[in-house]
Amino acid sequence: MKVVNFSLAVLAVLVSIIIFSNIALIRSNNQMQADLGAVQQIAQNAPRNREMLIRLANRITQDTPNDPKLKDLLTRLQITVNPAPAAPAK
Repeated sequence: MKVVNFSLAVLAVLVSIIIFSNIALIRSNNQMQADLGAVQQIAQNAPRNREMLIRLANRITQDTPNDPKLKDLLTRLQITVNPAPAAPAK
């Protein structure tokens, strides 16, 4: 009888360990999936954001074509801006 009680106690401890390990793994998995979703969202929006940034940079350089700080910032962001030629005066 003592052997059966001891065996059941050991089995209960092992089952408890397995259950808590499972809970920890599920929480970790959910967190990793949330992080991955955020990264995927950024990756999907990156081309659109870059295109908007280039349009904005083009607009700014039209307004202030000789601003050295702006040119430095665009260079650091690896954006090359080709401003449109000025319209001929009539």
